[in-house]
Amino acid sequence: MLNKIVNGIGATLNSFDQMTEYSHPIFRVEVDGIDISPVMASRLISLSIKDNRGLVVDSVDIELDDADGKLNIPPKGAIIQVWLGWSNTGLVDKGKYKVESTSHRGAPDVLSISAMANDVSEGLKQKRERSWSNNSIQEIFEKVGTEYDLQVIVHEKFASKKIKYIAQNESDANLITRIADENDAIATVKNGHLILLPRGASQTVSGLALPRVQITRKDGDQHNYTNGTGTDNISGVKAYYYADNKAKKLHVVVGDSEDNLKEIRYVHRDKTTAELSANAEYNRCKRTAQKLTYTFAKGYPKLIPELEFEFLGLKPEIDDIIWLGTNITHTLNDSGFITSVELEVQLPDADDVSTLFEGKEEKTEDEKDKAKKSKRIGKNYAEYTGVIAYYSEGGKSIKITSGDQSKALKLTHVYKSKKTANNAIKREQERINKVKK
Repeated sequence: MLNKIVNGIGATLNSFDQMTEYSHPIFRVEVDGIDISPVMASRLISLSIKDNRGLVVDSVDIELDDADGKLNIPPKGAIIQVWLGWSNTGLVDKGKYKVESTSHRGAPDVLSISAMANDVSEGLKQKRERSWSNNSIQEIFEKVGTEYDLQVIVHEKFASKKIKYIAQNESDANLITRIADENDAIATVKNGHLILLPRGASQTVSGLALPRVQITRKDGDQHNYTNGTGTDNISGVKAYYYADNKAKKLHVVVGDSEDNLKEIRYVHRDKTTAELSANAEYNRCKRTAQKLTYTFAKGYPKLIPELEFEFLGLKPEIDDIIWLGTNITHTLNDSGFITSVELEVQLPDADDVSTLFEGKEEKTEDEKDKAKKSKRIGKNYAEYTGVIAYYSEGGKSIKITSGDQSKALKLTHVYKSKKTANNAIKREQERINKVKK
């Protein structure tokens, strides 16, 4: 019993020491398996890691002081592995990278090394010509994965979806990215796996929910928030497709209304693909309607793309909603170790965020002119009768409403609590009621 008490006290003290100890940044760098950290320690000018979402390749850039001329330039193709962390919490593995380019300049002499993540095979980037007929997304990904010795993980939401026909005249990387984009998903290659997950799902590859990161004002060094990026006024997306063996060119519209449309000029292979692409693009417009960049005063090496974030102590427009991390940059230099994250709005995981307006033939030129003249920018509250909002609870998006739902204004982001969602609904409903008086 005494041993348990002593061990418990020891664990508590160790935890307290970790929290109170003055910490400093630490790193480890290996080149082709050889630890060069001791050599780099007194020479490091800067080390920057970019962790990107999807098949945008992650990268590391290193600058070293070579004033004494004793550094060797690593050969192109050398494998660099990097760890970052803090002295009181340890190192975090940030992956392996292949040296793509090096440069040496002076005086004073500086060696620069640029390396890209070693996950994506060169073969994936090479153009191929073949076709796919009546294959499921799982089957297509399995075929591509097998060709590059990659294990395949396709989310159950997409695995059984059938694709009638694709004429591939592009690289396999472009093909799987195209399939991902059409389905509002993210395709990526990580640690020997070819992965397809829903965009914004904030899940591990095994389907487990990733923890939400909660940030207060004191955690940050800088932030930059933008509302009104140009996509916030898009009310729907129009996508074209061919029907009757390409005899007719029709279109579908996905969104809230047909008042202010964005067009995808590419003609899709069928109606289903057009609907999927329009829905994915509409979601992208809503996600990027507000943007946030946040820089942590103290580097946060465990951050990865697709994590959800909550903020406290900034502005209500930022604090009230859930954010989704997209790209992350870790920087270590003379000023210290910082982490910067780019964020977009998290969307509800609900089926009624957008509406499908059935396929139609193209309008006449007169109809197009009338549509242009009637196009509006911004919300016209007089047109709405009620409000729909969503908040997060238990990892799910919960819908709440106000007023008459026959023509409801949809707030297409996720509030972090029922209270903030109710406040938003009340505010928007008051604006609707005011213009109707």
